[in-house]
Formats: sequence, C-alpha cells, structure tokens
Amino acid sequence: MDAQNNARVERNQNGGLALIPMPGFESLALETKTLIEKNYPDKVDIATPRVDHHKSGEPFIELPKDHIGGHDCFLLTSGPGTELMLAQTQIALAYLVGRKAKRITLVSGYSPLSRSDKDDGLKVLALNRIIIDMFWAASYQKLERMIVANLHSPGGVAAGRPGLITEISLARRVIKKAIKDAIKQFPDRNICLLFPDESALKRVEREIVEIEREMSRTFHIICGRKRRKSSDDITLAGFSGDLDKLDGSIVISVDDEIATGNTNIKTAKAFRSFSDIKAFWATVIHFIGCGNCVSALADVNCPIDRIYATDTIPIDNRYEITPLIDSGRLVILRWARDLFKIIRYSHWDMSIREIR
Repeated sequence: MDAQNNARVERNQNGGLALIPMPGFESLALETKTLIEKNYPDKVDIATPRVDHHKSGEPFIELPKDHIGGHDCFLLTSGPGTELMLAQTQIALAYLVGRKAKRITLVSGYSPLSRSDKDDGLKVLALNRIIIDMFWAASYQKLERMIVANLHSPGGVAAGRPGLITEISLARRVIKKAIKDAIKQFPDRNICLLFPDESALKRVEREIVEIEREMSRTFHIICGRKRRKSSDDITLAGFSGDLDKLDGSIVISVDDEIATGNTNIKTAKAFRSFSDIKAFWATVIHFIGCGNCVSALADVNCPIDRIYATDTIPIDNRYEITPLIDSGRLVILRWARDLFKIIRYSHWDMSIREIR
C-alpha cells in the first residue's frame, strides 16, 4: 500500500506540494507540513520568501525558483487586509508566476476586506470584489483558487469567477470545543447558544444539528434582532428564542469575528442585565482584537468570561494577547489541524466539501 501511495504522489499532475508562507506564517507552514507528512505519504516543501524594503521605502521580495518551479504552490497569508498585506500578497503572486509555479492557490484564513461586501451609503463602494480582482490580476490570471475560512457574508464567494473562492467552515470545531468545556465545567447547567441574528444561525445550523447528534443533547437557541443604519451604526433591538431558559444558564455566543469587541461586550452586558446567567462565553473564528479590544477583554469587570477563537490571524507575534491566553480567558484553536487536510485534498483535486 505504501508503494502504491508513493507512486501516486509521484504521478500528481499538479507537481510537488509546496507551501509559501508570507511573513508571520512560517510556523503555520511548518506545522501544516509536519501534519501532512505525518498522516499522508506526500512530501511537502517550504519556500519562504524574504520580504524587506529598500532605503527608499519601496518593498521587495527575494524568492528563488527552488521548490516553486513546476510545483503546486500554496501561498499562506491572512487578513486584515492592510496596505502592507495587500501589496506583499500581490508581489508574491507575481513572483510565483515568474518562477513558473505549476499551480497557484492563495490560502487566506481571514479574507482581506471581506466585511466590505456591499456598498455603504453614498460614499463607500464594496471593496471585496476589487481586492479579489487585484489578486487575480497580480497572478496574471493564473490564480487557480483562493481558500478562505468563514466569510463575513456567504455572498463573498461570488467576488470572483465561479470556483475561484472556496469557503471552508471552522465553526463546528470552535463551537463544539466551547460546548464540551461548558458541559465539563457546569454539568448541571442549561446551555444557550446565542446568534447575532437569524442569518447567522442559518449559516451554522447544520453544524449545530451535527453537534447535537454527536453529543445526544439539545441546546437552547436565542437570536438577536439588529437595527443597522450603516456598517458602523448597529444597535440590538432585542432577542427572541428560548429566553425562559436563560436564568442560571451558560450562554455561548456564536459569531464570525471579534474586532473591537464593542458589540460582543454590549451584548454580554445586556444579557447580564435582564437575566441571572451563570457565565457568558463567546466563540468566534477570527480574533482580530483591534482598538481597545484586548484591554477591554482583560478588564476584571468584563462581562465576557471566556472567548474561543482560531488562529487564522496568527498569534505568534501578538504578545499583547499572551496574558489573555495565559489566564484562560482566551482559548485559541490551531487551524493547522484543519488546514493540513484542506491543502492535501486540494493538492489531489479532491472535494474540500468532504472535510469542511
């Protein structure tokens, strides 16, 4: 069987598997490589670009042809889509074309500017499609696929040509981890899952049903009602669902990201004001943690007791969140555990839907 697998690896029409980590993603590449080679017969190469600036301030990248020419290349990066991130990603894509990569896939755990998915009033255009087109142009139309985790809106996959953007969901693993911990710590308490609105529930409803089936129990559901004047002016108009189950319960909120944390903290305060809940936990996929988010979450009076998130936005050099992790208030799940399967499936042209 091993000989057959090794022969199959050699016959891969997409070339050898190579990971190209952008700055800050080196440990993700190494962990992903280790997991692939531990679980499959594939050999994985890593080609790390050197990214720097000239004295004039202009950026440059050094990336030789080794492990790129004739290879199936996966460029590892993630949002937020800062000017630096966008510029570096475009230059790297162009390099992969110039170094004759056999196939190019962009893996961006947090899709850059994915929140800008619709026009906002008279002054702001939706930038998501523009950014995708910039990546597409930078690759000279050779970008085969863009793999992203939990888009802000399901319509985000339409920002590129059919099949260009593939969304994978990490929600099941994050939510299940929080639920299992809640049951272990509070075995006799009700668990209420809180969603910001009905559309958020619909997006992960399948995962919730699967978790309930696996754990042989049913969870109470509560949904918020939002009033949205603009993307920056959103207020909670109330809640609906199993509100009668709140007292003494563990509330676990479910959302795609936490940025400044203002909305999450306001929601937790609202629940504590009208019900006697035991604890309020938050689950998100992407921990952005911008503005005063980290200090607000670290405050002893913060109404959020614990946050679960993945490291789609790397945490290796984000020393400001280390105290949150050390205290147990922030629990980070490594997304390499999912990514290694996703990349391996994509490398062999197998459907990612089977594992996402």
